[in-house]
Amino acid sequence: MATSAQIRQQLVEALALDLIGPGWDDVARRHERLPQPPSIWYTTGFLVPNTFQDEAGRPPEGDAPSYADQAGEEPSNEAAIRQEEREGDDDATGSQEESSSKRNWFPSSAGLSLIVEQGSQIEAVVTWGDYEPPEQGSDDKGWSRTPRREVCSLSIDKLGPSNDIPLESNPEGLCLRWIARRAPKKLGYPADQFSVSVFLLNKRAQSGGKQIRYRDPVSAFQVQLRLHCAQGFPPRRDALQQASKDGDERLAALLYRRDLCFAMGHNVAVLVDPGDLVTAGPEARCTTLTTTWLPTASVQRVLPELPPGIQVPMGMAVLADLAKSERVIDRLLPMVQALALYDATVEASASGEKPPEAGPAATAFNAAGGVRRRNYRSDKSLAQPYRTLP
Repeated sequence: MATSAQIRQQLVEALALDLIGPGWDDVARRHERLPQPPSIWYTTGFLVPNTFQDEAGRPPEGDAPSYADQAGEEPSNEAAIRQEEREGDDDATGSQEESSSKRNWFPSSAGLSLIVEQGSQIEAVVTWGDYEPPEQGSDDKGWSRTPRREVCSLSIDKLGPSNDIPLESNPEGLCLRWIARRAPKKLGYPADQFSVSVFLLNKRAQSGGKQIRYRDPVSAFQVQLRLHCAQGFPPRRDALQQASKDGDERLAALLYRRDLCFAMGHNVAVLVDPGDLVTAGPEARCTTLTTTWLPTASVQRVLPELPPGIQVPMGMAVLADLAKSERVIDRLLPMVQALALYDATVEASASGEKPPEAGPAATAFNAAGGVRRRNYRSDKSLAQPYRTLP
């Protein structure tokens, strides 16, 4: 029988397949055939050529549903056929008039920013899918997918932008490009570390008009960029939290000081496998960064658990009956004592924190002490007999 965690994972995979489509590892589906153009069938996960930036999608006419609505509401091919008929009319008349100011913008690039040492070698693995349209006038309206995978090496040995690194035989195709800047010393980065942004660009040439049947064959779908560095990627430092004077921001920096950020995505999110972390001196590093169009996060289950030897009632019915009992303070006071023990343990573990975390830590522990004192007074007051108001 499947566990709840397995069922949730299956739901996430089904959602990704529905919104984005099959990836390189999905052997059973990566040669799929779609009854509609892929940009109507899928919602996200693709890069259009930069020549389509000005008009990535035509607005709907009148009260007609948008492309996204058609893909979600009509599983048949009728939506795509009607769209092609409208676009054919536009081609015949040469009209570029728009009946609505709404535009559908699609990205033509995706990438991530990270920290790396000067001279590092990065292996870049790019996977995507190309869809071949049906022949004009053919009864077969299927779009056939061809999986693509390219591997190249990036040498981060100088500051500034790199030349385009082609991923296809045609220079006007998909390519990688990176730009390196020196990591800011004011944030504590060593002098030999660079702040690097790596981008995947779709520079495929336009063929025909700007309609879907011309755009989708030169778009890249289910795009994924994976970077691997044997030396590891150092964690990034949050300049906003370090410079913030807001109390909530400083407290958040204290609470999440051990949650590391290794990269920031552009048009995509970035995933790090927890099992991929390595230790390099005093800091942890990751060796592989992977882009994703559907980011996920694991939320640990939290259950009330008291230290051994301390028994405190947790049921609402028991607590309601306890409110009428003279033993209320004997039963609830151990909870206050357990909280004091926990606070002392946390305070001891954070006693070595350095600025900027030291200030918020002291403020938080002072506030926790006030909470403990209020809880103790509340428990004491519960033991007092009820008094009738005059």
